[in-house]
Amino acid sequence: KYPQPASHVVPNAAPCDPGTEILIHMQIPPEIPAHDLTVKFHCEPTSTLGNAEDDGDAPTVEDLQGAYHDGNLEDLPVAGPLEMLVAATVDPGGNGVRCSVPPFNKKTFHLYNVTTQVSLDGQRYTAKALPFLIYNVNVVQVVPNLGPLDQKTKVEVVAEGLVKTSVQKARIDFPWEQREVPATYDHTTHSIRFTIRGLEDKIHALQAERDAAAAALRAA
Repeated sequence: KYPQPASHVVPNAAPCDPGTEILIHMQIPPEIPAHDLTVKFHCEPTSTLGNAEDDGDAPTVEDLQGAYHDGNLEDLPVAGPLEMLVAATVDPGGNGVRCSVPPFNKKTFHLYNVTTQVSLDGQRYTAKALPFLIYNVNVVQVVPNLGPLDQKTKVEVVAEGLVKTSVQKARIDFPWEQREVPATYDHTTHSIRFTIRGLEDKIHALQAERDAAAAALRAA
């Protein structure tokens, strides 16, 4: 018997650029061969070309798939559904399947409604398609754009192309590490808000390194 449909996707959105890993929650029978797991990203145009004759001449699904694999998708008009298949793996925690989101064309992604479906045998797909959001965010302003190392700083990022998703995070790149912090979406200002905590632990570590280096110089 085919397993129960997938329940939800985490995260339920990804940027146009490839590489975002998602987890599709569903029950996976233990006897399922891992090499057959496949996730289908089905892209349905929000509207047709508006002309029956043009619609008839629009690329077929096979044409679009071939163009995607050849890297020339943006050379084709937006018409007809597009299906992109990616290999998946079993989630080590037993929560479902994982896969990486394929790249989407930044010029045309907004013309499609995207859903995901899972196949355990590479042929049949789960009946329930889960909606998935694709976005292309451009940061307009960061307020404030600086802050103290030893105190918390509340930050607001104003950006174009934000979407409301189930997971909101901000990544801060320091010279010595990367940190992810939870964030919230403010639909009234189209901004993301988060707090960067003080870096007292890093300050103390740097001070200890300087003290040790100074002691070593004195001993020499």
